[in-house]
Amino acid sequence: MEVRHYKDTEIFPIIDRAIIDYIANSVLGDLESYEEYLNLIDLRRTKHFYKKYESIYNVLYYAIQIVRFKNQYTHGIPKDNALNMFKDYYTSYYQMDSYYRKFYLAYDTSKKYEFINKLQEKIEYIYTNWYLGGLSAHWSQAVRENLANNWKISGIKKQQDFYRTNVLERLKNGERIFVIISDAMRYEIGVSLSERIEQETLGEIKIEPMLGVVPSITKLGMAALLPHQTLTIDDTGYVMIDGQRIEGYIARKNYIQSKVDDSIVVKHDDFSNMNLTNKRELFKGKKLIYIYHDKLDSIGDNSPSENQIFKAAEDTLDDLMNTINSIRNELSGTNIFITADHGFLYQRNPLVESDKIASGLDKPIESKKRYTLSRKRQDVDGQIHLGLSEILSIESDLNVYVPNGAIRNRIQGPGSNFVHGGASLQEIVVPLIFYKNKRPHQKNVTQFEKVKVEYTSQTKRITNKLFSLRFFQNERVMDKRIPVTVEVYFEDYKGNIISNVETIIADKSTNNPSEREFIMNFALETMQFDKSKNYYLIIKDIETDQITSKIPFEISLGISTDFDFF
Repeated sequence: MEVRHYKDTEIFPIIDRAIIDYIANSVLGDLESYEEYLNLIDLRRTKHFYKKYESIYNVLYYAIQIVRFKNQYTHGIPKDNALNMFKDYYTSYYQMDSYYRKFYLAYDTSKKYEFINKLQEKIEYIYTNWYLGGLSAHWSQAVRENLANNWKISGIKKQQDFYRTNVLERLKNGERIFVIISDAMRYEIGVSLSERIEQETLGEIKIEPMLGVVPSITKLGMAALLPHQTLTIDDTGYVMIDGQRIEGYIARKNYIQSKVDDSIVVKHDDFSNMNLTNKRELFKGKKLIYIYHDKLDSIGDNSPSENQIFKAAEDTLDDLMNTINSIRNELSGTNIFITADHGFLYQRNPLVESDKIASGLDKPIESKKRYTLSRKRQDVDGQIHLGLSEILSIESDLNVYVPNGAIRNRIQGPGSNFVHGGASLQEIVVPLIFYKNKRPHQKNVTQFEKVKVEYTSQTKRITNKLFSLRFFQNERVMDKRIPVTVEVYFEDYKGNIISNVETIIADKSTNNPSEREFIMNFALETMQFDKSKNYYLIIKDIETDQITSKIPFEISLGISTDFDFF
């Protein structure tokens, strides 16, 4: 039986299993009816057994997004110059990293049926070989040709200019600034955070990319975000700011608090554990507040836990939203920057030997899986040479070497799936989010407003126990227009429910009105209907339990019996 004949049925869980099998086999068989599969998953979200299979539906959803993304580029990720590739990454390519993360979030919580494992193999191959392999190879070539002698991209801020271009002038104007730095929050996670801020708070939100420093490591990336005149790495591998060694949280804390009046630095965990009284007392009179968050890097850099990196990303999003809300609501904070020291590369399957190379560098002063520092200028196969002087705009004889593409240096020690330090787009496209809090009473503040679900069929008369009605989401979800979930059903003039209750999840963000339509099937109870009485179609907001529409209908059925087919 074709799936269209039973796609709306929800009596038995076998229906969901049949639909899941249909979608999975179609994706595994490279059948490209992606919109059909996504519409089926969307349709099942309101059905009785959806929760039972939710993780599997999510596996399918993100698998479809990944294969659909691949099919947009029939000849692979195209070669281009550094400017265009960087722009294409932060406007489009980053989505593949996001789909991959969300695929594994669902995969890790789903039962490992044979078709699930086959999908995992397919997705892993597409992501690591087709996407990472193709993108990183072309980007490495662009780095050699366009960035190796001038670490600069037109129109893109440099990470080391963050304080000067974003914080300094605001402080001079008397503004109070919060800076949240989340270790290893790569760009696609930053986009997810900005979307949550947009959906859950009032105010203005902006996200933009910064060109990160190389090596893309914590000690250099964190230092780049501090106030400074000069930033460098000395001949022994220590990071220096204005001639002073700056490595580790305590050094950064002491440096900021000594350089900037009315400043304070705290760890995120300490901030989260403070009660309201302690927060207000600690931050009273402070104009610059740095908050350091470290969950992603601490999980990823630890070999036993590196495969939990995507769960850590979800926890990070929750942590940061809680912190932002605390700043808004408890400390009356207005200006909040959220950024990172670097991103990361990650793939789930263990690396093979062909994914690693010997660095081949003579007497390095520091060598890790994704970079090497050396005082000696050398030409080595498989390595990109970058001068630290070009990256940091300083005088330096130190050389940085990063492996081509997503390759790792062959270095003893556990943990190669999660890495950073190199010059891949995932490592050096750093998110910079600026959030300006607004209060509801302020001018030009757009309040949250749910989209509406409207009844659009012409008929107001029912002549059959089984019938379908058409509904419409009046606006697309965007910015402060937020989704709504409603129940639709019929009741009599006494308020008794006389039909099945259907659920509509109105969360469509498409501009196409036809894609915001819902056709719902109804069945009336077996009973006597009075033609002289009104019956009502009810649309009710599930969250508020408020009826948003109550539309009168006439019910005029043919001969009714007491035999109930349902």
